Amino acid sequence: MQVRQEDTLQAFLPRDEQLLFQEHAFMPLMNSSFAPGECLKTVETMEEGSRQDIAWAEYYYFSGQPEKAIEKAEYYLDSDDIGARLSACLICSYAYLHFSQDHQALAGLARIEHALHDMENES
Repeated sequence: MQVRQEDTLQAFLPRDEQLLFQEHAFMPLMNSSFAPGECLKTVETMEEGSRQDIAWAEYYYFSGQPEKAIEKAEYYLDSDDIGARLSACLICSYAYLHFSQDHQALAGLARIEHALHDMENES
């Protein structure tokens, strides 16, 4: 039986926060289950929109294409969709490290803090 990351995380969260994570798709590709070799197919078959865009950014990052990951994710850095914004901040922060852009990586981590603050105020 495959355990999804969101199931593991949710076991430690209060009920209100569990619902918030279900409502806002955080790192949708990492939170998807698929057979080995089916990652790309999983992204391609997602419904178009922010969830698929973030999944593409994840795919690019984890397949060694950090520049494409940044291109795909940076649109969501200030998104009203908290899940997309958190995902974009995380993806971009790590992708910037690939290019030794430490200041941009740190700025991305600060954006995560702001997004979490916004998320807390939203609930």
